[in-house]
Amino acid sequence: MNVTSPFLRLVRGALLLAAAGALTSCALFRDYSRLEPQAEAAPTDWIALGDAAYEREEYAQAVVWYRAGALRGYQVPIAWFNAANALMRLNRPVDAREAYRRAVEAAPNFLKARQNLAALYQLEGNMVDAARHYEAAARLDSADANSRFRLGELAQQAGDIAEALRYYEAALKADPLHEGAASGMAQALLSGRDTSAALVWIQDFNARTPKPVSWSVILEADLSLQAGMREQAARLYREAAAANPPDARPWMRLAKMLRQEGKPLEAGIVLGQALRAAPQRGELWAALGSLRFEGGDPSGARDAYLRAFRLGSADGFQGLQMLIAWHEKRHEASAAQGIRDSVDSK
Repeated sequence: MNVTSPFLRLVRGALLLAAAGALTSCALFRDYSRLEPQAEAAPTDWIALGDAAYEREEYAQAVVWYRAGALRGYQVPIAWFNAANALMRLNRPVDAREAYRRAVEAAPNFLKARQNLAALYQLEGNMVDAARHYEAAARLDSADANSRFRLGELAQQAGDIAEALRYYEAALKADPLHEGAASGMAQALLSGRDTSAALVWIQDFNARTPKPVSWSVILEADLSLQAGMREQAARLYREAAAANPPDARPWMRLAKMLRQEGKPLEAGIVLGQALRAAPQRGELWAALGSLRFEGGDPSGARDAYLRAFRLGSADGFQGLQMLIAWHEKRHEASAAQGIRDSVDSK
């Protein structure tokens, strides 16, 4: 029987303790029931990613980021709203409408999303849903003149003039200078065959407007002309033209009125003034072409129509076609062919 000395037993015990200590520090002996804490990854800012793509005009990529955020519950109403805006940039109104709908579903008080959703329904011809969302927007914001104006538009399209007038008045109460509502009021009164009331309305609107804009002065002139007040109409057309010379409408209306009165020379003077102010307006050149043709100047008419055509005016093209037919009827084949050559050489 071997007898181990006390010293050897002591040495062996020390070695075993050292080995046990070394093993307990190895992975094999770790307690995996307690997971070590790990650093959390920073959350993805889907809106920021979408915004960056949008700013770079990468609208399809922006839609991807916004949708990803919405589907992950990240700022859902904003994500769908921004996605809809990007989809509109991509000319995808049906998809945009669905995204606006989801934004409203996530946040029923989201005013801008309501307004945009209503506008898309209106463009689609879905007047019932358009009206429903415009009404919701109007309830959300007592100062929302545009939604009230649109409700007036929808009522007028449906033939309910009294309802249209009520909404237009509400829009003007919210915004006394709202151009659409002011014009809508006049148009609604006209559709009710009340020209005098429409004229009084627009006169009052222009009187209380610090600086009447061109359209409202033109409308007052149109109504004055309908009421037989031709001198007043001429004065107003000139005022509108002076206020915004590049606007061809008052010039054209005034020239037409003078032509109808048998004053072609004065009409020509008006168009000359208009062309000095806006020489790139093709419709003015076309009107001058018609005036010259009526005055027995087909060569001058051709030049004016050709100028209008080269500026992209459909009236100019139609005028040239009329001249071709006129020359052919007179058996002036070379003149007709000359016009065709001018058109083809554009």
